[in-house]
Amino acid sequence: MTKQNQTAEAKSERKRWPPVGRTIVGKLAGDLTGPVALPAELTAAGTIQAQAAQLSDRQLQGAQRRALGAHIGRMQGNGHLQRVVSFGKRARAATTGAPATVQMRPGRRRRGAHPGGRGSGHIQHATTNYYTVSGATLHDIVGQLSHFGGYASETNAPITIRGRVTPQHVGNVYQVRVQWVISGATVGLPRWTNYNTACSAAQHEWDRFMGQARQHEQQAHVDAARTFVRNLGEEDTVITGSTVADLQANLAAKQQELAGRLQTIHDSCDHGISIDATLHPDRGRCSEEE
Repeated sequence: MTKQNQTAEAKSERKRWPPVGRTIVGKLAGDLTGPVALPAELTAAGTIQAQAAQLSDRQLQGAQRRALGAHIGRMQGNGHLQRVVSFGKRARAATTGAPATVQMRPGRRRRGAHPGGRGSGHIQHATTNYYTVSGATLHDIVGQLSHFGGYASETNAPITIRGRVTPQHVGNVYQVRVQWVISGATVGLPRWTNYNTACSAAQHEWDRFMGQARQHEQQAHVDAARTFVRNLGEEDTVITGSTVADLQANLAAKQQELAGRLQTIHDSCDHGISIDATLHPDRGRCSEEE
């Protein structure tokens, strides 16, 4: 949300933040890693916007779209591909506003309860990365909570395979049995640089917001991703191909398929609405703002 800060509580609640962005783009590991053949008629355009549009082209077949994504990742890196996929998702969701979201551990509230501006709670099984927002009051920072292309926070849970795999010749085909895992998951969250000097009411609301944000990211995204890969059956873990190269391509295609299915799970969450993972500046109004 890029509109000016809302000063009235009613407006603050009505103009909610967009949903937290989700990107599930990972890399393959092991002996079968390597490039996937890209149809000659497809090219990876240079800009993120152009590549996102190309991947969203409904005229592309599923295999072509997967091949183009693999090509972009191979040429410009998985980080770049992540940004392309994220940009495409945000473009498609631009007209569906929802609260920006971000557990709070129980305990007695006090001034400066969580110095440093990182707020309450802790994320498990993922690394937390912070970007900074600044301002004397919550009203000063609310408009800065759009670091991830309009989103307040973002979770990246790459799906890959555990260890190294070697194809086995079984009958007329080559086969591998793999274990899919979430590796290198990260959660991006804001850090309020002026937290230590803010009034108690503002600190209280910021701690509540950050606690709820972490609870949502943990349960709806980090834990959900780990549960997804843990429950995959043979249809997703036994990969075959007529040749080693064919097996490699099928493995890469399966990774992209699983990423899409996991993305659907992420997209179906309520974006923290049910636990009020939304910052309410007027609840943290300091006396000098009256």
